[in-house]
Amino acid sequence: MLLEISQMKKIRSAAPLFVALLLGALVASCMSFSSGSAGGSGGSPGIDASGSGGFNTGGSTGSGGTSATGGSTGSGGTVGTGGTPGTGGSPCASGTLQCSGTCITPTTDNANCGSCGNACSSDKTCQSGSCACTTGRVQCTGSTTCIDTTSDSANCGGCGKACATGQVCSDGSCATTCATGTSACSGACVNLQTDIDHCGTCTTACSAANNQTCTAGACVCVSGQTSCSGTCKNLQTDAANCGTCGKACATGQTCTAGACACASGQTSCSGTCKNLQTDTANCGACGTACASGQTCTAGACVCASGQTSCSGTCKNLQTDAANCGTCGKACASGQTCTAGVCAGGTGTGPCDILGAAGNPCVAAHSTVRALYGAYTGNLYQVCKGSFAAGPNSCKGTTMDIGVVTGGYANAMAQDMFCTGGSCTISIIYDQSPNGNHLKPTPSGGGAVASADNPASATALPTTLNGNKVYGVYINTGMGYRAGCTGCGVAKATGTATGDQAETEYMVTSQNGKQNGNSEGCCFDYGNAETDLHDDGAGTMEAVYFGGGVAWGTGSPGSRTSGPWVMADLENGIFAGWQNSQNQNISTNTPLKDNFVTGIVIGDSCTGKTGCAGTGSGAPNGRFALYGGNAQSGPLTTEWDGVRPTGYFPMKKQGSIILGTGGDNSDSGTGQWFEGVMASGAATLTTATAVQANIVAAGYGK
Repeated sequence: MLLEISQMKKIRSAAPLFVALLLGALVASCMSFSSGSAGGSGGSPGIDASGSGGFNTGGSTGSGGTSATGGSTGSGGTVGTGGTPGTGGSPCASGTLQCSGTCITPTTDNANCGSCGNACSSDKTCQSGSCACTTGRVQCTGSTTCIDTTSDSANCGGCGKACATGQVCSDGSCATTCATGTSACSGACVNLQTDIDHCGTCTTACSAANNQTCTAGACVCVSGQTSCSGTCKNLQTDAANCGTCGKACATGQTCTAGACACASGQTSCSGTCKNLQTDTANCGACGTACASGQTCTAGACVCASGQTSCSGTCKNLQTDAANCGTCGKACASGQTCTAGVCAGGTGTGPCDILGAAGNPCVAAHSTVRALYGAYTGNLYQVCKGSFAAGPNSCKGTTMDIGVVTGGYANAMAQDMFCTGGSCTISIIYDQSPNGNHLKPTPSGGGAVASADNPASATALPTTLNGNKVYGVYINTGMGYRAGCTGCGVAKATGTATGDQAETEYMVTSQNGKQNGNSEGCCFDYGNAETDLHDDGAGTMEAVYFGGGVAWGTGSPGSRTSGPWVMADLENGIFAGWQNSQNQNISTNTPLKDNFVTGIVIGDSCTGKTGCAGTGSGAPNGRFALYGGNAQSGPLTTEWDGVRPTGYFPMKKQGSIILGTGGDNSDSGTGQWFEGVMASGAATLTTATAVQANIVAAGYGK
């Protein structure tokens, strides 16, 4: 009831505001007519009866009209269009109220008389919004009940006129016996066929508040009402019993002429009333959803100002390197889009070094810097607002984060965008020409069937040569993937398959790791299975950094002595292969640095005679592990030798993972900044040059 009173107060307070604004508009129009001055200030805010809460001053500012058109006699200016209707609010028709989800008429509803919850007593009905006695009955002073002065012996013929002991009240007069056709009930002469307080018997009372009357000695509903579970209802207007007892209208619908219908301007979509002019999930028609970044205006999906729809996605053609100046016009690798024009860049990155050595990058991912000297495209995408697990994680608004001078990530743009909300990383873009973009892992994994969550965009701030950037902090349940069943990128391009040679590296950290004795599987970056399942030994090859989970270890052997750079080859994490086992590999030493470079060289020995790795004459294949401090110094050879037994030839499948195992084991943790997959087995000389480039990037400086 308090809510309804509050709403009525809003109506009263809004009315003089509307009148004042209207008078102001008329005065302005008159002034414009006489002076021929510049355009008017626009329409007043719309007064809306369909806004939230029933009645409000919702609606946006009207677009207004101009005042005069100039000259000696101005045109007077057109009237502003006023505000647009508020979204939501009461769906009930004028003169009705919504009480507990049902539209009622407060002037006649016995259960909500004048306001919601104000129920009349059983002997009264709601008349003009107030509970009152029915026709022929009165409420005497000092009493709370309604009496019939034609039969009440205490008020016979009028209030306070009591009959003598032994007398009865018959037709408003005290008498010794009741008139023909009436019966004596506690001193009152009543017609048991029609008396609402004595219906059929002296002790049977009908309920006026329940819209009952006494007919032929039985309590029945009044005309136009039907008994539903013992309560009289108007099936023409009752939203809980519309057309027939028990048939309830959906939320937002009203009952009109016995049929459920949406309020004016609303349409029923799957049983729920929607505004097809503004609803982004039902724009113009039920089920027509607008794409991310679009709004629904006048029943059409449109992009925000400065954005253009390209294949259903809103893009800024002035800055988007994939749609520069026009949809589909992509800038060349290393170019940026400025004012709708592609422009090139300069410099040297890890992928330039690898490419010059004959090991071109097939995937290049980073949230902190460009990995090609000339790359000026987007590094990653952030999502502000709500998110869900899986490739289409963003349920809020997105922004692509590009680079600034020097190839560093534009953290300032991210900070401005994410102010006042929380942001996640929805896409890590592939800087290579192959488009192997990483998105949160889909559902269907062999170890973890559910999809993975995106990482926070702000959990790992750091610097590169004084430039603020953000890394990726992988926690349990997070991970990214490309080239798999259900992935955002269904098939990876250019990655190694079978026993093809490849080079992989990532920049990570000793920080953010779990204890070596309780570490989860598996903090990886690299090549994995396309079906998200464990397909056996050799079906993946990825850089791993940690304590080995339940598999291999480096020196001195204890899992808490790591972390080490190792290779996840499926069904085993290997720090090397000495004495036909993978524990306590003497050459592989821990790297306890805040920024670590980890490199895996997966050599191919298919068709090669004597390809065995250092110190062996058997053709068991070769893999190498290099590691180093990403802030300073050279690489260390952690292992360069034969592959483990059962891992030659390899059976790589070419999917790309970040933060998980090949079967979507996602209980590992770690910090990640950049990673590359390249064709062929790079030499130590090439790997050393890549390390020098990483050091020069200035991690943490």
